[in-house]
Amino acid sequence: MTAPNPEQIKTVMSLEANKDLVRRFLAEVFGTGNVEAVGNFMVPNSFLYGFMRKFVAERAIGIPDAQIQIQEIFGEGDKVAVSASSSGTNSGPILGHPPTHKEVAINSLWIFTVRDGRVISMQFASDMAQQLWVPAPT
Repeated sequence: MTAPNPEQIKTVMSLEANKDLVRRFLAEVFGTGNVEAVGNFMVPNSFLYGFMRKFVAERAIGIPDAQIQIQEIFGEGDKVAVSASSSGTNSGPILGHPPTHKEVAINSLWIFTVRDGRVISMQFASDMAQQLWVPAPT
């Protein structure tokens, strides 16, 4: 068996650091609703930074008791993918909608691009709208 070359070791270490950054972002920002912590993970004053501050503030008001749990996390290169679930009660307005007072269990998928220790892009999909606003089939 041959030893890995230094570039392979660096890539693995970078990937683990990127996954750790994403774990901390989800825990410190989404897990607590801490808008101020967004700047620790994203380029300040970027579009994504501004969007995430607004979204996190809205979510913190709309589902203040939200708890997030990472189900799976994996990555390659500068990409980190996460499957997560969040639970809580929609006790305040969120995204222009009045509170439903429903308990929700929201499933989400995230794909982060991380460079130089910062999230520079993110894709996100969840079933929040279906959980909160789409009527149940009859």
